[in-house]
Amino acid sequence: IDTCDLDVSGEWLAFGSVKTGQLLVWEWASESYILKQTGVTSGSALGLTASAYAPDGQMIATGAGDGKIRLWLGDRGGECIAVFTEHVAPITALAFTKQGHVLVSASQDGSVRAFDVIRFRSFRQLVPPQPVQFSCLAVDASGEVVAAGTLDTNEIFLWSLKTGQLIESFSGHMGPISTLAFEPTRGRLLASGSWDKSVRLWDIYAAPDAKSYCDPFDHDSSVLSLSFRPDGVELSVSVLSGKIMTWSVEGGLVLS
Repeated sequence: IDTCDLDVSGEWLAFGSVKTGQLLVWEWASESYILKQTGVTSGSALGLTASAYAPDGQMIATGAGDGKIRLWLGDRGGECIAVFTEHVAPITALAFTKQGHVLVSASQDGSVRAFDVIRFRSFRQLVPPQPVQFSCLAVDASGEVVAAGTLDTNEIFLWSLKTGQLIESFSGHMGPISTLAFEPTRGRLLASGSWDKSVRLWDIYAAPDAKSYCDPFDHDSSVLSLSFRPDGVELSVSVLSGKIMTWSVEGGLVLS
């Protein structure tokens, strides 16, 4: 399993596999399949590499190693309703805006794109000043700010989705950026995790010399994923050694 996501109700789990090219949606309570698609793009280089549920849970987006993004309707037998082919390298991350009308994608081709999932068209391409390979992304609660992390330069870039203008870039990690998340209530803080075994918090609206919100949260192995508690008070982090740690955002203390 290479990618997974949970729908808004918490009842359906979507899984994607690079090796088999399968998309599976599983209802955990009844232990039954809701959707099973095979052969979307199979093979170790072309299989599913990213997935995301729409906020209303009715649509699933998947990205693949061939650069294609597909939209699926989970309540209509897994019907594929759109295929986007603008990217030319593997998709590494997908995220819907909170409003659900826009899908944002990151790719190793060095671009972040925004798609209108009502009209089925690409309407924005976000690119950094120099060529990079993107590894992850996050969209703030307002749907106006997009952040993307890189595999090769260890940087994080922020854009305005409305204008397409680059807002800011953050440097400080010593390894590839593996995961990003915006604090869900105020949207002022951005958390980043890296293969350098650390999590950093950035104040995206602070003065240039005060972007780092606090000292890094250090771990014993590479950071794989992170998530804020809905009220933004705590941050949970999973790492390569198999541990999950929960931190106090304000105090920087390990809670569990």
